[in-house]
Amino acid sequence: MPTFVKREILMKHRKEELKKLISIYYAQRGWNEAGIPKVETIKIIGLWNFLSDEAKAKITVMNA
Repeated sequence: MPTFVKREILMKHRKEELKKLISIYYAQRGWNEAGIPKVETIKIIGLWNFLSDEAKAKITVMNA
């Protein structure tokens, strides 16, 4: 098997593993799969009341 093929296979594997790690990291932080904090997380850290109604609506939609 040529070296470039081995590299492609290795890089594909590494990217898949990185995606898994990022997903776990986001879940641990209380974020959705796009890396946006969930409404519950924002409320827990006490920032929800400081957001405008427009910002609250956008965050709620992004987490739906």
